[in-house]
Amino acid sequence: MTDPQVKRVLRPELVELGNRVRRARYASSMTQAELSDRTGLSRVALSNIELGVKEVGVLKLRRLAAALNVSVGQLVD
Repeated sequence: MTDPQVKRVLRPELVELGNRVRRARYASSMTQAELSDRTGLSRVALSNIELGVKEVGVLKLRRLAAALNVSVGQLVD
């Protein structure tokens, strides 16, 4: 069990990726629930990605990019 006193160290590149996913989702006027339906990722997983606390594999990045109608490069560059 994780100690609630322990703070998570966020990696800047994951935080930036999360910000890009969130901005693309907002630009598409989509909720996390709608993006979840389109990608097959849970709403909790999407929230963690947007917060920068979850790493994202290539296949998930491709699903996110397709659902958001952006390139993978736009999410990672």
